[in-house]
Parts: sequence; C-alpha cells; structure tokens
Amino acid sequence: MKCRLEMCFAYQQVDTNGDADPGVLLSAQTITSETTSTTTTTHITKTVKGGISETRIEKRIVITGDADIDHDQALAQAIKEAKEQHPDMSVTKVVVHKETEITPEEGED
Repeated sequence: MKCRLEMCFAYQQVDTNGDADPGVLLSAQTITSETTSTTTTTHITKTVKGGISETRIEKRIVITGDADIDHDQALAQAIKEAKEQHPDMSVTKVVVHKETEITPEEGED
C-alpha cells in the first residue's frame, strides 16, 4: 500500500512602512527541493499596495511512501519546521490532503 500526504502552508507578513508605488510586485521566487520520499515547493512573493508591503509564502510539502508513515508525526514536524523557518510571519492557512493507493496484490485478499 502506498500513501501520499500533501500539506500546504500559507504565511503572510504585512509591513505598513512600505515606500514603493502602490500595486508593485517587488519580487517572486519559487524554490523546489526533493528527497526520495519528500518534495517541498516554496513560492515567495513580495508586493507593495498603497504604501503597505506584503510578503506571502506558500509552501507545499508532499510525502510519498509506505502506508506505515506516521502522518500525524509528519504533519507535526512540518508545522514545527515552518514556524522555525518563519517565526515573524503568521500562518494563515494549512491544508492537508491524504491519498492511499492499494496495489493489485493487496486487493486480491
């Protein structure tokens, strides 16, 4: 049996001291890292609207492996790491999606 656990985190930080023109995209960056069982994609955007700068980070973590993965532990570890990496930002959204695939051999019982 194979399992896939997908976790998405959204962070936001607002700075009211922005001094660029309203509605300006300052930067956008996407970073992807992979191991044999985990893929992490981080998308970072910085914008300025009405003198307020906003940094948004969306992080997607996909863990693929055997059914014996402790999903609760994996989620707890991902949340812990997310808070450590961005302590000054607020987590605005967490989405968890779990899929389980039964192989043909397992379905023949």
